[in-house]
Amino acid sequence: MAIHCHDVVEIHAMPKTGIMDQAMLRASLFEHWDKACNVFDRILFDKDEFRVALYSGRQDAEFAFENTNPICIQLSVMSNTIGTLSIFGKKDFIPSPDELQFLYVFTSLVSSIVEHGCVDMRARLQARTDGYGYSKPPVFSRIAFPLK
Repeated sequence: MAIHCHDVVEIHAMPKTGIMDQAMLRASLFEHWDKACNVFDRILFDKDEFRVALYSGRQDAEFAFENTNPICIQLSVMSNTIGTLSIFGKKDFIPSPDELQFLYVFTSLVSSIVEHGCVDMRARLQARTDGYGYSKPPVFSRIAFPLK
């Protein structure tokens, strides 16, 4: 998931299985840049100017990322694109209309959550710079998905 909303510029990635390293992710995103990450400035991505969060997938199989093709759905809030959800599958995979419909509904729900998290993070950062506390800089994933 690529997020570019209210000065928050982040990529969150998780393979279905195994562990992916950042070099593999970057190579794949560069290969499919126009579909997967068109919300970002490619030069800033090349300079490694924003946060990339990698998560582990299931550990019951090896991770294979060759011959993939992304299915990309824009994350939009009130006609503003705030990111992209990219699902990488086998090159010959074509999603059914029902699967695509689910992804559109899913991204419409997730978009609002992401946008709310970014606004909240911005407010916390401003409160911290205005002297109202918050000793740690906010990170989107901690706000949207807090640890219990």
